[in-house]
Amino acid sequence: MAVQAIDRYNVDLYFKETLKPCVVKFWHNQCPMCLELASIYEKLSEVYGDRFDFFEVNTMDKNAFGIPKAFDIEGVPEIYFFQNGKHREIPWPGNPAVSGYSEEYLIEHFDNFKDEGSE
Repeated sequence: MAVQAIDRYNVDLYFKETLKPCVVKFWHNQCPMCLELASIYEKLSEVYGDRFDFFEVNTMDKNAFGIPKAFDIEGVPEIYFFQNGKHREIPWPGNPAVSGYSEEYLIEHFDNFKDEGSE
């Protein structure tokens, strides 16, 4: 599954229609770490597309107005799991200046994700 862009016009549509847990990346195109993360996130969306729906919000896009604030996004990149109307952040790595969200770090979180709907 390809990563789908979310803005204020389609955010409700996507979250109401998806049956799987969602992964949402908050980013913008002026952020070097965000740009480095793009290919990793796209690759993981292909690998984990059977378990999660993958979305992204460009926080600098005028059509995303209100979305980052609704989730208290203060910096980018940030990645969240969403399921059943709840959300939780994939914690920022210990030393983001060095690593940021690496592929290995995200795989660990995806593999350890607990489906709240099946507990």
